[in-house]
Amino acid sequence: MKSILSKFLYALTLLVVGTAQAAVWEVLEVRQIVADQPETLDVTVGGVTRTVSPSCALGEEYDYKFHFKGGKDDRLVVYFAGGGACWDSATCIASLDEDGDGKVKKGEESDFVYIGSIDKADNPAVMGGLFSLDHSDNPYADWSMLFIPYCTGDVHVGSSDTTYPYPPNLGGSRTIRHHGFDNVLYAMNWLKTNHHEVRPEKILVAGSSAGAYGASFSHPWVREFYPEADQVFLASDAGVGVLTGADEFSAAVFGKGSVWEVHETIHPDLQSALNDYDALGTPVIPAVYNLLRTEHPKDQFAQYTTAYDVVQILFWDIMLNPNPMEWGQGLSDPYFIGGWNVEMNAIIEDQQQIASPDNYRSYIAPGCNHTIFGFDDDFYGSSLISSTGEAISFLQWLSAMTGGKGADKQQWQNLTCSSDEGGCGGASLTSQAIYACLARSYPLYFPM
Repeated sequence: MKSILSKFLYALTLLVVGTAQAAVWEVLEVRQIVADQPETLDVTVGGVTRTVSPSCALGEEYDYKFHFKGGKDDRLVVYFAGGGACWDSATCIASLDEDGDGKVKKGEESDFVYIGSIDKADNPAVMGGLFSLDHSDNPYADWSMLFIPYCTGDVHVGSSDTTYPYPPNLGGSRTIRHHGFDNVLYAMNWLKTNHHEVRPEKILVAGSSAGAYGASFSHPWVREFYPEADQVFLASDAGVGVLTGADEFSAAVFGKGSVWEVHETIHPDLQSALNDYDALGTPVIPAVYNLLRTEHPKDQFAQYTTAYDVVQILFWDIMLNPNPMEWGQGLSDPYFIGGWNVEMNAIIEDQQQIASPDNYRSYIAPGCNHTIFGFDDDFYGSSLISSTGEAISFLQWLSAMTGGKGADKQQWQNLTCSSDEGGCGGASLTSQAIYACLARSYPLYFPM
């Protein structure tokens, strides 16, 4: 099981599902920027100046790069890439030791749970969907875009050097650079400093998988960089936050002594989510959404997921099992898969029932595919049936939220596959169907 999953998690951040025009993307090498402009390591945001150290989990300091595409000066996409997460010795170190010899080398790691080096991080030039810049139906193709790759195992919120014991029982250790927050601030500061012409009235903050959480936690920081923006839209793709029973994970990343040091990076608007977790054990991710909605009532917030997302289910399984030998077994257990579906629906229903402010919508698609922003087929072709019988595609739904030429604001509504004639596909979720979901996303690694 590990060899198969390691391949698909390696592919998790590649998303090779189409081609875009690589020439329009500018690749920013932090090491080169720092050599020319060392003062850019000081970032002032929210009235506080921080000295940041862009890095990947396994890379050297400043071994990071990000991407920018120019476009409309008053429209901006800030996208957070995905690629797993880690929080202890098993997930951060042992998961990378493909040979089991206690040695983890940059560029040779197995990438079983997360991507730890920039060479394997996302590249928008080879992604489809939102990044299909020559697609005639893409209303965001002419927006300015900042693409923030991910290689730190901390869902873009960390700012710590955390040492984990490894190999087991041999007294060794390995330090992981959870510098996702540093990378975000650096990229945002670079954009603000070097492109004064970008003065967005509208900002779409979007992220997939681990990037969905990064986008959510970063929403208020993006607003700090561009306070003049009329409206900021948050689109969370495949990051619902099912953490039920995952007490060790929650304590490690959100509790006092966080391995990611989120208490130092979380925006003041969201601080009470951590306080309530420490005091009452309140789930952090739903609390973050609640706070975003109440602190920024003029902004709008959206969540997308499939009903049986195999990758979100896999990570819930990993969170619940400290033994790596058991990772992935949940994908063959229909009760476990159904349990995730129940927990996911409960989280989204709770969000929908919050009466005020009325600035949240969800889109639950059928099947088990993971993420939508990087794929042409679902991004442009998927649709759900509204309560009035109208077929609304995901792109229509997203466009209705962000507005624009031809957008119908009435199409931004809560949509779920359970209202469609075909349902959510749970009855047909066989092992072959799950494999097909993986093959759909990563055909090079899961040949049919």
